[in-house]
Amino acid sequence: MTYHVTFLCVSRHRRCRCLHFCSFQTIIIVPREKIRKNLTNPIFYGIIIYRLCWQVAKPRRLATKTTFKGKAVMVLKTKTYFPKADKEIKWYVVDAEGQVLGRLASRIAQVLRGKHHPRFTPHADLGFRVAVINAEKVVVTGNKAAQKTYFRHSGYPGGDKHRTFDEQMAVKPTFIISNAVKGMLPKNHLGRQLMKGLKVYAGPNHPHQAQAPEVLPV
Repeated sequence: MTYHVTFLCVSRHRRCRCLHFCSFQTIIIVPREKIRKNLTNPIFYGIIIYRLCWQVAKPRRLATKTTFKGKAVMVLKTKTYFPKADKEIKWYVVDAEGQVLGRLASRIAQVLRGKHHPRFTPHADLGFRVAVINAEKVVVTGNKAAQKTYFRHSGYPGGDKHRTFDEQMAVKPTFIISNAVKGMLPKNHLGRQLMKGLKVYAGPNHPHQAQAPEVLPV
């Protein structure tokens, strides 16, 4: 395999006398001890080119000029690739019948964040939406149906209220799945934005046929 790489700049550091290979805004530092021992070794330069190509594939670091203590310095900034203009809304549908609550919620949270997609960006909403049906048929393991409690407070003294899993299932089953998914998302503006993409319904029907949702395997 042949690598075609153009070195835009080859400079020598004034203190350690190491060679700095700069190309495509990527810097590789080679110690001078290795250079002296491998001046005639083609494998050595092949490793340099391999590392250069590998670093080019990583998120690029863009250098900007600034001043520090009256001297001009270069500051490297790491930027992540995410074209916001190419954002597309994609819908999935999940059948919660017979599914374990925790495993189902973790899978939904993973899809909402976009971690299943190669274009995953930690700080952005990639446009994935999930519709859950048959929320009243989700199950829990062990004795959680009688021991797991949900807490809420009215804001007044002594206004705390507790419900078990079975009691919450009888009153509002959609809250169980949405609350579990909410606990697995970031506790910030991004998490609140991602929660808007989760729609939970009790029963086998949902009003999102126009979006042509795909069946999400759990």
